[in-house]
Amino acid sequence: MRNNLLILVVVIILVAIWWFSLRAPTADKEIVSLGKVNIPVEVSRTPTEWGQGLSGRKSLPAGEGMLFVFPAPAIQEFWMPDMHFPLDIVWITGGQVVGIEANVSNDFDPQHPKYYHSPVPVEYVLELNAGFMAKNGLKVGTEVKI
Repeated sequence: MRNNLLILVVVIILVAIWWFSLRAPTADKEIVSLGKVNIPVEVSRTPTEWGQGLSGRKSLPAGEGMLFVFPAPAIQEFWMPDMHFPLDIVWITGGQVVGIEANVSNDFDPQHPKYYHSPVPVEYVLELNAGFMAKNGLKVGTEVKI
């Protein structure tokens, strides 16, 4: 009986460790706050990472995003090659949302690609699952903390 109890305690501890390791943020995730909404993001900082973005991925976890960090504000251009899901593209500079491309389709025509441009020079671009901004009541002018 005592051995069974010991085994049960060990199993419970191992399950707890496993559960909390799944829920803990990973080292490569940072938090972006849009208003009062905190979003875990994967950060893209290099030209190679910018070029890859979310292309080729089957999905983006709900409530998460990818943050593109640029060395200086500039008009940024994005497109959707090899995308498997639609996005909200959020243009950010000066600590606020300055533009939103909502519900950007993942349909891509290589003969006639569609490009999305920031409305003003930006330092950051945030990609989220389509509908995230509307669902959370976030709009142009929302404060951003990175």
